[in-house]
Amino acid sequence: MPEDELATYKQNMKQRLRVNLKKSDFVAGRQIDVCLYGENHPYGKYSKLEDFDTLQREQLTGFYNRYYKQGKHIMFVAGKLPANLETLLNHHFGDLANGTAGLSPIAIQPATEKKYRITNDENGVQGSVRIARPFPNRHHPDFLKVQVLNALFGGFFGSRLMSNIREDKGYTYGIYSFLQNHVHDSAWVISTEAGKDVCEATIEEVYKEMKLLREELVDEEELLLVRNYMMGGLLGDLDGRPDYWPLEKYYTQQPDRAIFLRYN
Repeated sequence: MPEDELATYKQNMKQRLRVNLKKSDFVAGRQIDVCLYGENHPYGKYSKLEDFDTLQREQLTGFYNRYYKQGKHIMFVAGKLPANLETLLNHHFGDLANGTAGLSPIAIQPATEKKYRITNDENGVQGSVRIARPFPNRHHPDFLKVQVLNALFGGFFGSRLMSNIREDKGYTYGIYSFLQNHVHDSAWVISTEAGKDVCEATIEEVYKEMKLLREELVDEEELLLVRNYMMGGLLGDLDGRPDYWPLEKYYTQQPDRAIFLRYN
């Protein structure tokens, strides 16, 4: 990490940040994480211009040594694999430390104020809407059910949010809801970009759809549509080489396919 290259990189990153801070979607994406987790939480931190000025080479090398050289390793190998693959991997990588350095759970500090209106560019014509709340991660027993509910609400092109706010009202080219997949704390998020003059109307329609979903049962036809969409996506994901096979079976019987190794 030569000092002259680091200096150039810092200047480039500062310029990129200045440009991005003029974009409503960039600002909204940063701000919603701060509101969800708190600015001191790892998920809520974001870069500021002064951060690049104070960044030192020793900090980068220290981070590299802790999390790259001595961190927890996950290794992927692909191609026409030799029969002695495991021996080769152990020879070249077996002496690497496999530490446990990582992110420990930290208490979230969600914002006390629940609604924010930020103008980052007076001349901008587009607004960005983010609505979110903390939500259990994929280890929750109801996570699969919530994925179905999310798909119906805003998870694909035929969702309720898209049908109402894009197709019916014409406020946006696209609006989606999604579940964040963090290791620890997580969230349920609604995201869209719309004209400044219709942002408030967009938010109003989102809350109408929330109310409708709470108070009225989903009919069988709509549920079938969502289930077919999700099953089709799953079949598409599985239409190819598997992500994981048992090690011995894979490299002896499938030498021309990819292999996934995980060292814990």
